[in-house]
Amino acid sequence: MKKTFLNLSEEKKNTIIDAIKDEFLIHPFSDASVASIIDKAGISRGSFYQYFENLEEAYFYILDLFTKDTHEIFFNLLKENNFEYKKALEIYGNVLFEEMLQDEVYNLYKFKYLNWTQDLEEKHTKYLVENYGDEKKSSALLSEREDMMFIKAVVHDLVCRLFSENWTKEEFLEKYNLYCEWIIKGVNYGRTI
Repeated sequence: MKKTFLNLSEEKKNTIIDAIKDEFLIHPFSDASVASIIDKAGISRGSFYQYFENLEEAYFYILDLFTKDTHEIFFNLLKENNFEYKKALEIYGNVLFEEMLQDEVYNLYKFKYLNWTQDLEEKHTKYLVENYGDEKKSSALLSEREDMMFIKAVVHDLVCRLFSENWTKEEFLEKYNLYCEWIIKGVNYGRTI
């Protein structure tokens, strides 16, 4: 976001942040509009573009403020558990569920997981580099390893199903634990043909 936004009074910033957050709690990115945001915030379109480069930047800013990087959560658990995948995965399912199903951020996560595109991914990566530089580099490097890419793909699919199939915590954890067993021990573990 631009310095003009950062230089606003806290009250004005919070009004704009609330308007943007509300828009993305109601609509996925593809259906969100600057018009709705400026109407709710009581600012002009020109002011919006003095504060943010575009709608994507406003969206990424809100995601950074109100959600956690779920991959980073796993990387931190992995480090805390001496890179023992099994221990980290056992903890991760509960942490992930509790984080994403908080009422105040539920739709931010839901819309992100169900509507994220390759274009948004590329723009978000650029946004992170521009705004955080090397701060995110270590987790980014770790996430490029093949084993991590595999785990990310599996967990991402489970989270998408959590939202699209409206799973309960028990349903999510049952599937999550099964998938973790497959990751750790292999798909054939405990099966006979």
